[in-house]
Amino acid sequence: MTEILQFIAWWLVSGFIGWILGMIVDRMFYKKPKIELGVILLSMVIGPLVYLICFNSLLQYYLNGRKERKNRIPENLKECFVFLDDLLSEEDKEEAKKDPEFGVRIHHTFGRTLRNDWDLWTGGKLKDYFISIGIHHADDMSGIILTSYHRYLNDEDIKLDEQVKFSQEYWRKQKEEDAQGK
Repeated sequence: MTEILQFIAWWLVSGFIGWILGMIVDRMFYKKPKIELGVILLSMVIGPLVYLICFNSLLQYYLNGRKERKNRIPENLKECFVFLDDLLSEEDKEEAKKDPEFGVRIHHTFGRTLRNDWDLWTGGKLKDYFISIGIHHADDMSGIILTSYHRYLNDEDIKLDEQVKFSQEYWRKQKEEDAQGK
């Protein structure tokens, strides 16, 4: 029941975000758009359909149940690629292949699902793998997985060392800024 409520909440929130983006565009062109409750509700109900049409296999992943996925958690980056190859449709793989920002674009949707289902927040063998290479934050872990998957699909070097250094440098700067009170 909780998963159904989470899905409904995701659906409505993503539709509301779509309405907000529409209002921004309206404001740019029409200066004073009207705010109508009916339009907001309609956006919340049908807005996510664009996402679902574009990423049908990601929806299927979500709907097929978390229990099944919980029993199959990769233990390293190569196993992540195998899992994603099995999971994603050919259309989704093609989208991931051609879009270098694939991981950024789906960070808050599918990326969150990976972080939760693969226990990147709570711990497990995959999290242990990332900790062993110097990555400690779940957002960075899923970002590296998705960026590396894009590069893997394009037969490129995934440049794991560069990705790890980028993440470590980011957190080092954050720590310095926090210490300086910024």
